[in-house]
Amino acid sequence: MPDQMASVFADIALVLEDVPSHEETIDQIAQLAAETLVCDFASVTLRYARGVLETVAATHPDVEKADALQYEFSEGPCYQAVQEDGNFLSQDIANDERWPQWGPRAAQLGLNSLLGLRLQTHQKTYGALNLYSRTARVFDDDDVVLARIFASHASVAIAASNNEVNLQRAIDTRHVIGQAQGILMERFEIDDRRAFAVLRRLSQEGNIKLKQVAQQIVEEHSVKHQV
Repeated sequence: MPDQMASVFADIALVLEDVPSHEETIDQIAQLAAETLVCDFASVTLRYARGVLETVAATHPDVEKADALQYEFSEGPCYQAVQEDGNFLSQDIANDERWPQWGPRAAQLGLNSLLGLRLQTHQKTYGALNLYSRTARVFDDDDVVLARIFASHASVAIAASNNEVNLQRAIDTRHVIGQAQGILMERFEIDDRRAFAVLRRLSQEGNIKLKQVAQQIVEEHSVKHQV
């Protein structure tokens, strides 16, 4: 890789590290991909529970529509990249025999090439980075290599931001449970262990998450003291 591109990717890694939130990280990945790599537009697909796919960032409405068609037909380079370990390239979307339903529909949007790159770390697959071009056969071997390097940086950035989100959720959960315990301790004159046992029993009996039980107790307590 030329020194200039090495410098560009080093800067990209630093930019992604400094993005303050998970949502902004995803948006920045799409924007940087469109600006840096050989494509006209970019989008990011994330995979959620039960294999649900969603386009969470896109640099043009047409690529959101093209992504949605992939999810609808369960075919296309983006869909394939999420489902299988690898990167998938279509140099002529309209005539690609691998994806006969999706290809012609996507081509009607004026999109003619797509490179779908799996976003993953050793621990988890997050989704795919999708690079669209209005020009057919636009990606050469070097373009694919550079895109794979970019996708690796993007995957690490997503993993880091996702870990921060999960950590904040854990902190928030711990905080609200602690508040509920305090309310129960004061109300029934019990210690913290017995208060937690009450929360757990209510959670099991109501078949709802512990955090939701705690949140209800905190909210009810707040309403009573506002009256």
